[in-house]
Amino acid sequence: MKHTFVNVVLSTLLALVSMETLSAKAPKWIKKNRNAVCQVIAYDAQGNETGSCTGFFTGSDGDGVAVYDIFTNASKAVAIDRNGVRREILYITGANRIYDVVRFKVVPDKMLGGLAISAEPAYPGDLLYLLTFSDAKDSQPSEYTLLRSSDIANQFKYYTLSGDVLSDAAGAPLFNAEGLVVGVVQNTVETDTCNYALDSRFVDSLKITKALDLNSDNLRTITFPKSLPDNEEQALVYLYMNQTGDRDVYMGLIDRFIQQYPESPDGYLRKGTFLISSGDSTQYHYGKAAMETALAKSKENRDNTLFEYARLMYSTLVSTSSVNFEGWTLDAALEKANEALKVNEVPAYIQLQGNILYAMKRYDEALDSYNRLNRTNLASPETYYYTSVIREKTGADSDEIIATLDSAVNFYGRPYTSAVSPYILERATIKDELGRYREAVMDLNEYEQIIGLANLTAEFHYFREQIEIKAKMYEQALNDIDRAVYLEPEDLGLALEKASLLLRVGLVDDALPLLRKLTAENPDNPDCNRLLGVCLMRSNDNASAATYLRKAKEQGDELSDQLLQQLEGQ
Repeated sequence: MKHTFVNVVLSTLLALVSMETLSAKAPKWIKKNRNAVCQVIAYDAQGNETGSCTGFFTGSDGDGVAVYDIFTNASKAVAIDRNGVRREILYITGANRIYDVVRFKVVPDKMLGGLAISAEPAYPGDLLYLLTFSDAKDSQPSEYTLLRSSDIANQFKYYTLSGDVLSDAAGAPLFNAEGLVVGVVQNTVETDTCNYALDSRFVDSLKITKALDLNSDNLRTITFPKSLPDNEEQALVYLYMNQTGDRDVYMGLIDRFIQQYPESPDGYLRKGTFLISSGDSTQYHYGKAAMETALAKSKENRDNTLFEYARLMYSTLVSTSSVNFEGWTLDAALEKANEALKVNEVPAYIQLQGNILYAMKRYDEALDSYNRLNRTNLASPETYYYTSVIREKTGADSDEIIATLDSAVNFYGRPYTSAVSPYILERATIKDELGRYREAVMDLNEYEQIIGLANLTAEFHYFREQIEIKAKMYEQALNDIDRAVYLEPEDLGLALEKASLLLRVGLVDDALPLLRKLTAENPDNPDCNRLLGVCLMRSNDNASAATYLRKAKEQGDELSDQLLQQLEGQ
């Protein structure tokens, strides 16, 4: 009995000593750090779970760490803390496929705690602590000794740990004695005899900083949404790179930009422009609201926001009549453009001002704007061309208009490049309209030199032939119409134009076989019959001529009737 009593007392004392020892060994930081460990669950587009793992939050900004593999086919994911609070994961902010780790972001809140990352690595022999989400609420962290470390990525470590191999600890944080995170546990396979961990500093360095980072293998193979670069300028570059892609994807990127940079007006500018330019009238009022928000958030670069707003109003008003917001008028667009110019006289603002004034038919004021623009570094053949168009609207004389087009053509000097060719062509057109035919032909010859004969169309040769006829340059006109027919041999109109020109210059013998061929192929065409009749008249074969002229008259050709009367009166 006494022996039994002694044993009971001894057992109780040993238990108390053991509990005291365990209590002393328990890290002081465990309770606080445990609350930052979470469970991450990922789902595909149909809501099916694609995987889960232990994860943890870092800091208080909503940043977290989890396993890469569960996100590869995921469309949605949540992080659940030990209090049962579910936080939706917004996007991935960094990833490394080789080391199976990602950084993610949730919306931060007052209840969200985070773990501190150690600035120093762990060293062989250090006692480290592992805590997974599945550990009981009052359990102590598992202890591991760091056996060895190897270098990765030049400045980080990869750790090998002692202890039992864990199959479900991937993504869990590994702490040093001070409660700082020194590693992230890696996945294990059946053949592993040790646990492994990745330097937490490496994970902390995984950031999307440049637009091109999003095209890396590490991120491209994840279907889950990714954050934009953490540099605003690079984020805007990425938006620009993707603006011609899928519209829904691009809209999602804009919303993500606004989420990441809520105080930047650029996201709202792009959203407003996108929605109003979409052609969907149900979205117009949202677009307008976004533009107003952009204006309200603009401080340092308010002039640029005013310019973008004015440009959107102008382009929308001149291209569609379906936008009828109260206050959206050319006057309002001009007011914003003028306000931007008061802040900063940027050439692009001057050009917009001129364009709006032109649309309002205030041509004299528009001309003033373009004359100012042509004295800036934005002057170009295009600006001089538009200046010539405005001059024409103001009633300027032909010499002024041509002189402005000369400035466009000569802007880059000789030898001319293909960039100048449209303005040479336009100058030739203007000269043709003004009756300066030979000068127009010279411009068209210059155009041919720049473009190259092989790149000219039948339409061009016909256009030049028509001007050459008016300039009485018949040999050149015949060459051009020959070339046009060669390029478009099935075009009956061009073949008839060639026959007509041959008759005009007295080459009846050349015209006759051509017209006989055309009429045989197109017996019901009145133009063929009439021209063949005229050709036969010129050949003094009046009987045959009358036959074809009568046929053309029967086909409704009034000119043939007059020719018949002339023939019968001889």
